[in-house]
Amino acid sequence: MKTRILWGVLGICVPVCGAALAADNAMSAYYEATLERATDTSESRTWYDQDGTLKRFSYEMTKPQGSFTVWGQEGKYRFAGGKICETIVPSTKEACADFTPHKIGDAWDATESGVTYHYKLVAGRTTH
Repeated sequence: MKTRILWGVLGICVPVCGAALAADNAMSAYYEATLERATDTSESRTWYDQDGTLKRFSYEMTKPQGSFTVWGQEGKYRFAGGKICETIVPSTKEACADFTPHKIGDAWDATESGVTYHYKLVAGRTTH
């Protein structure tokens, strides 16, 4: 009987826990690192923590005036079907995007809604 219960628990945990471990492994390079994202007029730095929380520091330049706005945000993230989904507090709206794991030093571009973003994963926690 004990064997059946153990295998029953493992049968449930392997798919569920396996997905959690896979997501955790995919993000392992991001912990204690900074994800930089930039366009011609804005930049952000995001810190992802292993507990599913994130902190983001952003600034946006207004052209042609040349002034810029700086702000910080906190939120949560999770994985769902090959996507990373973020919810920025106090919003309850979740935004999801395809997720491809990267390692420290990687740089890549992605286009979202017609805007090209330049990404880089750098070691350490930076805000500038």
